[in-house]
Amino acid sequence: MIRASRIINILWILLIVLIPFTSFPFKFFSTAVSPISAIPLTLLTIIFLFIALRNHQEIIVNKVNLAFILFALITVINSLIPIIFSDFSSWKGQNKTEEFAKSTLTILIPIFSLYVGSKIGERIEDINKLINIIFISFLLPMIFGFLQILNSYILAGAISDPLFRIFTLVSQGYLNVSRISLLTLEPSWAANLLVSFYIPIFFSVYSSHNILQEKVRKKVAFGLLSSIILLLFTKSAGGIFTFMVMLIFMILKNKRMFKNYKFIFLLFIVFSLLLFYPGAFIEIYDRILRVLNTIFTRTNGVADGSAAVRSTYWLAGLDVFKSHPIIGVGWGNSGFYFKEVIPDSRIYGEVAFYLNESNNIIPNAKNIHIRILAESGIIGAVLFFTFIFFTVKLLIKKNSDNKVIILQKITALSLISWFMEGFSLDTFGFLYPWLQIGLLSGVIKKSVSRVNYKK
Repeated sequence: MIRASRIINILWILLIVLIPFTSFPFKFFSTAVSPISAIPLTLLTIIFLFIALRNHQEIIVNKVNLAFILFALITVINSLIPIIFSDFSSWKGQNKTEEFAKSTLTILIPIFSLYVGSKIGERIEDINKLINIIFISFLLPMIFGFLQILNSYILAGAISDPLFRIFTLVSQGYLNVSRISLLTLEPSWAANLLVSFYIPIFFSVYSSHNILQEKVRKKVAFGLLSSIILLLFTKSAGGIFTFMVMLIFMILKNKRMFKNYKFIFLLFIVFSLLLFYPGAFIEIYDRILRVLNTIFTRTNGVADGSAAVRSTYWLAGLDVFKSHPIIGVGWGNSGFYFKEVIPDSRIYGEVAFYLNESNNIIPNAKNIHIRILAESGIIGAVLFFTFIFFTVKLLIKKNSDNKVIILQKITALSLISWFMEGFSLDTFGFLYPWLQIGLLSGVIKKSVSRVNYKK
């Protein structure tokens, strides 16, 4: 008979290895950004709940998990109120109840991730094994990403057909010629995968001197350099700006890094790449300027693509919040109000397409911070801030355990990334930050338990 611990280990490895496949055409878990990973994540949740109930163990695990569950629960409950008493319930063939149901399922992803992460964290004995698994999961998207760069910038599209065939097996997206997307839906999602998952892990481990095995640190150094190069070629303004904020944070927290010649050499390679391909830097600079120029402009909006479109949705989301400040308009339902609050001067390009009655697509805020305000109101925002507060307490908790030190760095960078990337993404379907927060809480709990046991 197969032991439960072996099944748990297999499912955990599968969860990590399948994370890079962020747009696999799998409808059952369509609310998850990594739908294949959602399968082992759900199975692990069921197994851990069964074990906890059978052994009469606590289920919620810690304050962090409890805070997010309360946020999700209250958000779901108060979201039912505007759905029931709203003046209109459908638009373009879609109704608020269906949108609410889909968005509610999305909240299960962070709940499951926090829970599974915390239970796995309690089981981690060797952090080196965890880093090795994560590095292995990076290899396939890394190889595919470099093949994309080779195809676009050296081979002039000579291997586009085989790359496209491979890509369509695991993604619903398309292969962009000038911007790499790895195995994700689009370049922006690739950037999010890198800055929210791989770079925080590789960067944190690389900066942790004399903690991990030397061969693991060498793999991580290679992974860090590769992920930064791939990030540059996604040409994601948000992703690269997020990385720069993370870099500044790490330098301020680890000033001795500037005394490490290897780190200086790594930075030299990265900035040399920017000089070698200045077009990427110019595009990023232009896009940031356009965001700044359009974010507070309600008239004469510039139809420049993502910058003006996103700022239009942000302003619309804030208008929805102002009209329903206490409990919001219901999870997943802010888009139903956009046709009422977006001025004619901003109905252009993608905005016009999403507002058009000819399709059944409901627009969204494209900003998780504004979405929380607009759809769950002040009550939901306060509860979510409580969750962040307890998470920050984990980050500043003093502990001599090497696993805790590394996971604190990883989680800090992941939270920075989530906050920054949240200005262009508005879903809880990304499992990366919640999984890392869960791991940290589990490792800390185990570490504290050991200290108390010794006493």
